[in-house]
Amino acid sequence: MIPGVKYMEFKRFKEAVEMLETAINMKPVFPDAINTLGVCYTKLEEYAKAIEFYEEALQQAGEHAGYMLNIAITQFMLGNKGLAKQKYDEVVMIDPMFEGKLDKVFGAAKASIAGTSEGPKLKISADLEAELAEGSTKGLVEVKEAPKNVEPEDIKKVNFRKRRARSDNTVGVTFARLGNYSMAIDYFKKAIANDSEEMDYKVNLAVALYRMYRYDEAMGYYEEVKKAKPELVTQLDFIESMGENTPKFDKFD
Repeated sequence: MIPGVKYMEFKRFKEAVEMLETAINMKPVFPDAINTLGVCYTKLEEYAKAIEFYEEALQQAGEHAGYMLNIAITQFMLGNKGLAKQKYDEVVMIDPMFEGKLDKVFGAAKASIAGTSEGPKLKISADLEAELAEGSTKGLVEVKEAPKNVEPEDIKKVNFRKRRARSDNTVGVTFARLGNYSMAIDYFKKAIANDSEEMDYKVNLAVALYRMYRYDEAMGYYEEVKKAKPELVTQLDFIESMGENTPKFDKFD
């Protein structure tokens, strides 16, 4: 097992970083550990630093679709949609098994400013906004048409949080499709933190928790969804079986 992974499972990312750095100092050529260190920094939302480690892992291991996929996702979180799409295309060329898995995230992405970014700047294009909105009627144009008595800074905050929630949810679904439910759970929770009224995010989180055998937590979100939107219960009622039944979930499978 790669050093630090256990700490990551318990969300102790700083301790994981320390262990991974120690392992790399002892064994400088250790691409899996270097890639895992990048994952830690992605979890800590230090995206630029994460990319540096993914690149270092690639230098040691050569073309590796998994490491490159991490770069694509991290570039997306930085707001560099053009770079993210370009890297994703490279991933598919190297390993066709990834074809189609991230199209929903990167397929509508238009080229953004080339190069690195100082931090998460999700300047969403019209196409990507439509993809992330998932049918929402609240588009970017609404900011210009806001009522006169609403302060501009309030509009910016509200709309930004909802857009960020949709973005985090989309990334969470992507990780779930790849079978990485731990990362998926993190992003679904971020989505809920930014938009606690959107039940779809809680549906996704409940299923991800269930697939990580965290049945009690899944049941808690199931009950919340059941109370707020009974019409969504049919796709979640298997949670009541507490592990006896794990059907296909279209969003993830």
